[in-house]
Amino acid sequence: MIQSVNKYHIYEIFSSDGNFYYTIPKYQREYTWSYREWEALYDDISENNDEYFIGSIICIPLGDAINPYLEVIDGQQRLTTVSLFLTAIYTRLKEHADYLSEDDGDVLPSLRKSLKSKNSPNEMKLVPQVQNFNKDDYDYLLNEVGLRKATAPKHAYYSMRKIARCYTYFLKRLDKEIEGMDGDGAVNFLLG
Repeated sequence: MIQSVNKYHIYEIFSSDGNFYYTIPKYQREYTWSYREWEALYDDISENNDEYFIGSIICIPLGDAINPYLEVIDGQQRLTTVSLFLTAIYTRLKEHADYLSEDDGDVLPSLRKSLKSKNSPNEMKLVPQVQNFNKDDYDYLLNEVGLRKATAPKHAYYSMRKIARCYTYFLKRLDKEIEGMDGDGAVNFLLG
């Protein structure tokens, strides 16, 4: 039985104010999106600004008042990809932090909070499912970019698996967009 249907913006799905997290259960398929889907998502978001429909995400609220979480029934590929895209934006903004204006000084902490959850067992807003080292790769990546304090293992073939390749794809797309821009221009594009 569907309890509610809502239209949310990406920033609401990854709300920095929310004390919940998304968990992708073991029975879901592993992360399978590849270049074609990453490119389409990036292009669609770039071309449609505020009104791009990312697709439906179906969740079951679980946990309790102290530790609420949402089990993702449908939309895990999109949620994982968007979180990796936000992580790439965070990485590039962090590299250009000296160019953030005083008015934009809260952008990095806010983006950091949108990718983290105090209630989550791995401190993150999204807990990927475990097949093919998805969760381990995600944890390792977020540790490497400074979003986690715990050390996550880097498994053999990490750079060849989907989580790492998706993140690298978004970094390269962002680099292509900001190539030749000064620091202010890069920050304006990234905040765009």
